[in-house]
Amino acid sequence: MMNRLQKLTLLVTVFLLSSGCTALLRTPSQSDSSISASTPTSNPKQLATSDSTQPVENPINSQPEQTTGEIAPQYLEISQRVQARVPNQELRQNNTDLNQLYEAAAVADVELQSITQELAKATQGTVVIPPGGLKDRERAEEKIMVDYGGDASRITDLARIALEYETLDQIYNALETVVDRTETLRFKDRFIKPTPGGYRDLLLNLKMPNGHIAELQITLRSLNEARFSQGHKLYEEARGIQAKAMMDGRELTPEESQRIEMLTQESEQLYGEAFARAMKQQPVSP
Repeated sequence: MMNRLQKLTLLVTVFLLSSGCTALLRTPSQSDSSISASTPTSNPKQLATSDSTQPVENPINSQPEQTTGEIAPQYLEISQRVQARVPNQELRQNNTDLNQLYEAAAVADVELQSITQELAKATQGTVVIPPGGLKDRERAEEKIMVDYGGDASRITDLARIALEYETLDQIYNALETVVDRTETLRFKDRFIKPTPGGYRDLLLNLKMPNGHIAELQITLRSLNEARFSQGHKLYEEARGIQAKAMMDGRELTPEESQRIEMLTQESEQLYGEAFARAMKQQPVSP
């Protein structure tokens, strides 16, 4: 019998083939730097698009083109220095079987927590372990379907953890220490390029000793508190709307598009206010 992920993947594949969207059926050699414009949506503004080789990302989670002007030059310099050190390659796990990926993630998670505890001591940060440990299975299957077109090897946050700080000064001072002490495969500075929903962090993917790829977020306490209080609920609702439309083999309805737009605006306000609170604690530059 097929498991839930296999059923979801089959549904997406049938939909794509029947609608002529074969460009969304990926091969391992294709880059993950582009986003498809062919995924169901009735509001192009909600989803960043590039060429048609990739499944579309969730509107609250995809990376916008514009940069923020709120980052001081010294932080930008550190970020660029780290970008130059990190491969930033297309990431794939060494397995496409989700059951086996969870087994590898469980082993990697133990090491990830140990490494992060040491990093926290070295950088005066706080370790934040997600509730429930590994990523929820249903959420993982949904993400694989919506974001990755059914390719389980592309999910890199089954094992995930966060380092939390009070100020941007502390975050960027910690960044190079983290990269020095880990095998960092990819780095995204989402303080420079926040998500459309307004969330900001430094997102790193680390290769663990067993070969599994895990995720480390370096973020502000105020943003993390906002995420756990309300932000993640907004994100999950938007993803759920998009997943349902995909499973039904249809475009988003006007009502669904309007709801996603509203969720995005609520998220931007939530994280904008949280970021503003953190900026008030920033040390004044000489």
